[in-house]
This record gives sequence, C-alpha cells and structure tokens, in this order.
Amino acid sequence: MEEPMRILFDTNVWRYIVDVGAEKEVRTLSRRNCRKIVVAPSTAYETLRLPDIQLRDRIIALIADDAWVRLMPEAFSESEELKKEIRRLRPEWLRANPELVLYRQLRFDWMRRTGGFWSRLEKNAQKELDALGLLGDQETLERARNEAYESRKFTSGVSQREAHVGLNKIFGRPMTLLPGWRGDDVEFWRLSSRRVFQHVFEEALFYGTSSAYLDWLGGEVDAISVLADPASFSRFWLYEANIQTLPRFWLRGAFEFLQSFHKVTDGTPCDSQLATYLLEADFIVSADKNFVRFVNRCRDEGPFHIAQGKLISGGALGVEELLNFLAMKSK
Repeated sequence: MEEPMRILFDTNVWRYIVDVGAEKEVRTLSRRNCRKIVVAPSTAYETLRLPDIQLRDRIIALIADDAWVRLMPEAFSESEELKKEIRRLRPEWLRANPELVLYRQLRFDWMRRTGGFWSRLEKNAQKELDALGLLGDQETLERARNEAYESRKFTSGVSQREAHVGLNKIFGRPMTLLPGWRGDDVEFWRLSSRRVFQHVFEEALFYGTSSAYLDWLGGEVDAISVLADPASFSRFWLYEANIQTLPRFWLRGAFEFLQSFHKVTDGTPCDSQLATYLLEADFIVSADKNFVRFVNRCRDEGPFHIAQGKLISGGALGVEELLNFLAMKSK
C-alpha cells in the first residue's frame, strides 16, 4: 500500500487558501489523493500574531482542523534529540530523580485530539493568544530579531561569494575565548547551538526564567550540573555531540547561516523554526523564494533526508498551483 505523501505548508500558503476560499478543495484533494497535510505549531504561532483579527480567525479555523496531522512543537523535538545525546555523553547532567509531571502534562496537551492546545486554538484564538503571554508582543518579536542579528556575528567577514560554500563546510569561531575550546575552527551549527543553550540554562539558573526548551528539558536535565563545568559544556557542543542525533540543530544552524546574507525581518526567526520540521515531511510548499531555495540547499547538502521545497506563486495563482500539486498522481 502506498504511503501517504506528507506535505507541510508555509504560513503564507494557508493564508492564500483562505483568501480565495479554497478550504474545501484542499481537504477533498488531500483525502482523495492520499496526501497527509502536516501542520507545524510555529505556523499557528505566526498566524496568531496577525493584526487582522477576522483573517487570523479564519486561518486558525483551517489550521486547527483535525483533518490534518498536528506536529509537536519544535522545542519538544529538539529537546528530545538533546536529551538523547546528553544520556550518551553527559549522564551527570541528568537529575537523579526526574520530575516529569509538567513534561507529561504538556506532552498530553499537545498530543490529545480533543481538549488540548489545538482544540483551544480553534474555539477561541484570542483567549489562547492571551494565555501565551508575550507571544504577539513587539518585545518578543524584537528579541527574536536580535537573536537573528546575533547569529550573524559568527559569519562576520564572510563574503557574499562564500555564501555558496557547501553547508557542511561552514566553520566559525567563538567571539570570545571559551573554556574547552581548542582555538580551532568549529562547525557553525555547533557554535549557534552552544550559544542558545548556554542562554537557556543561565536564564533558568540565575534569573529563574523559564522557556519552551526548559519546559521540556527541566524535569530531567539539571541546569546547575550543566553549567558546573564550562569546559565540559563547550566540549559537548563544539566537538562531541553527534550531528546524526541532532539533525534539527544542524538545520537551524544552516538556515541561520543562509539567512545571514539577507535582511532580517519578522519572518526570519519563523523560517528557522519551520526548518526544524523538515524531517517530518516529504514536501514543504511556500511562496517565499528564498525559503524554498534554503530548503533545497539543505536537502541537497545536508547529512540526512529532509523535505523537498515546492515553490508556488502568490495569491490565487499560487492556490491553483497548489491544487494541481495535490491532484498529481505519485510517481
């Protein structure tokens, strides 16, 4: 029996579908032609930020439809990868007595078909937005943009010509001397991942600040133990962690590098979030030329299999192209 083709839509595609009223056609074609439409939580988050409330709610109603396959948040998937590598390389970072109540509650909330996040989103998008706190605030977007700018520091001095270097040959150096760093060039994804998770654990330890990552990691991974030996922390990220165990981290790093040659916008952090879902689809459809180009570079040059990027036009023409794609017979 033929396996269903898994197709992920970029946020712009969902909007075009709603704009032209093609919701029914998408549902019918995906069901008739064995197409499994997968929905990323980051798409829901991005949609919640739309200032046009009426448009937002129409898109949310479509995204939250239980006809689609709802994915787990990228922070969950990345944290699962990271915990696996911690168990292999740094078991001393793990809590002797795991505290898994919150983890199990959150996981159930995301995985349940009714009554969880997706149901709440569909019933009352505004209430869910309010419950998520700063999700739509300018402060959150500004922080995300600043993080995107921060990632550029690792590629400062890299020429536009060098933007075409193979993605497995991207190296950089920490901006400051780090315990455990040998003074050599290091793969870019390792640098960016180390920076992010140092911030995550320092915020938790010194300021009591939680985060999506900490919600999924904190019950099993102890921040004090992680930061107790800075040299060990650096060696873990810069040299020892296995790329095959942490593919989403490589994808984030690759996207951050490719984005560093383009203007940072509100959508930049959303694109690198969406990139982490490429392992869970066969195709990703978007009207964003750069995003599709980045996807296909990662597919061609990455060390593992990911979705293929499918570029469509904007607006009504793009929806027509999408419907034709959904109607095509699999080869």
